[in-house]
Amino acid sequence: MRRHRETRILLAWAVLATVLITAPVAVLLQQSILIDDTFYALSVARHLASGEGSTVDGVHRTNGYQPLWVWILSILTVAGGLSPDGTVRAALIACALITLLCGVRLGGLVRLLGGSRNASFMAIVLWLANPYFLRRQLNGLETVLAAWLLIEAVRASLRCEIGARKSAGGGNGSRPWGAPLAGELRAGLLAGLAALARIDLIIVAPGLALRRRWAAAAAAILVPAPWLVWCWLQFGHPVPLSGAATRTLFGILNDLPDQTLLLWESSNVSLTFASLFGLAWPAQALQRAGLPGALSWIVVPAALAALFGILLSGRGARERIAAGWGAGRPLAWWIVGLALYDAVAYGLLYPAPWHLSRYLLPLHALGVAWIALLYDKTVIPADGEKDAARRWIERHRSRLWWCLWATAMVAATVPYWVDMTGGQPPSLQLEVARWLREDVRSSWRVGMVQSGVVAYYAERPVINLDGKVNPQALRALRERRMGAYLEEEKIDLFGDWNDLVERCVFGRARPFLRQNVRLLEAGVEAPPPPFAFYRTMDE
Repeated sequence: MRRHRETRILLAWAVLATVLITAPVAVLLQQSILIDDTFYALSVARHLASGEGSTVDGVHRTNGYQPLWVWILSILTVAGGLSPDGTVRAALIACALITLLCGVRLGGLVRLLGGSRNASFMAIVLWLANPYFLRRQLNGLETVLAAWLLIEAVRASLRCEIGARKSAGGGNGSRPWGAPLAGELRAGLLAGLAALARIDLIIVAPGLALRRRWAAAAAAILVPAPWLVWCWLQFGHPVPLSGAATRTLFGILNDLPDQTLLLWESSNVSLTFASLFGLAWPAQALQRAGLPGALSWIVVPAALAALFGILLSGRGARERIAAGWGAGRPLAWWIVGLALYDAVAYGLLYPAPWHLSRYLLPLHALGVAWIALLYDKTVIPADGEKDAARRWIERHRSRLWWCLWATAMVAATVPYWVDMTGGQPPSLQLEVARWLREDVRSSWRVGMVQSGVVAYYAERPVINLDGKVNPQALRALRERRMGAYLEEEKIDLFGDWNDLVERCVFGRARPFLRQNVRLLEAGVEAPPPPFAFYRTMDE
């Protein structure tokens, strides 16, 4: 009876936390938490729900999104018939619920690997009470969905391994040859769904093969295979072209040669490694407090290492370290493999610092479980040591649990008033959308470099010009013929932030383009500053 009562209370707190997290959509927009990519996904979902196909603007087909999340959004759109703001709120509620589910499943993962209940609580705290993580989960995108499915795939894979070892007599060195086929297929199915949630997580499939899980690896490849084949047939590339567009945009904004194959950007690489276990958040906090950037990246890991050394000092330190490593070893190959992949893919081949922190969230999730296990086995006193402390924790566990939820709810409001990006809020783009909707002729074709927010709220087609959801624009951007592309598309009005227009339109076109357009100046016909829009033909 008591367990059912606690479950009901927990559910009520979870619902309340979800409402508090997701209610103020306008505040989320003001704080730059929802980015342009969120609205690309929402726009595709809206067109899918209305039967118009895979498109953002209703004109060009695209694969520039992560499929599983967009399919879920389209179902929410059909089920609710929601307004634009209602659809955004539904997406945020879904993100919040999956965030809570991730915390619970991370606690279960720690228990599966032999961690104590206290270590399970610690994993939940690390996940739910960290503003750096929460900010990247409550973004209306697939980020937290990919993290949850990866957690489930890891749990299923580890269950196969544990079952195989038990059937082989419990030897630590036994291989998982005897894992049941059903368990293998379940692990592969979850890994495949994780790849559909974030297509780069298909890297898990060869990892499963290296662990001699051939059935799981095959399932992990077969699940996303139809999507990959469709992308190849429709666009000539098996993965979303938004990644190639982002890489091209990075090169343009940083004045890099068009044919650069490997882009080594030092601050991006350092951010990759510092972000692997969530160290970017305290480092950024120190930078905002005035500490020099390079020094902040050194202080945080050094302070953590010193604290851990102090906690490990004393009798039996070597044995405790060995116990901690033994408990976390099943997670180590997942973490190391994904960390190496992320460092290469996001630090070298795909240098986009503005996306990096959310791409690393699935790895953060496994890191949280690993840290909780390590702490549990090395720092929390073993049986027979400091029994009074352990008894106190056991006696007050219920109070500690509710304190955890209260802390998580408070932490969940932090993204509303802490802005780490320092960029312009999307609320200005909402003003542009209103301007297009009310002051610009509906017969004009409009083009924007970053069209996500504006296209979603303008209630009219807005052609994307940076190529993230428009393969034709990406081709024109790479070939430096944006002027000809504007003419081909019969664009009447184009614009965006001043710098983006200069670099991505005028900078990728022949000089005479500037001579054949007219800047809309301040007045009734002009957009809100600091946006710049140009008329491509006279009335």
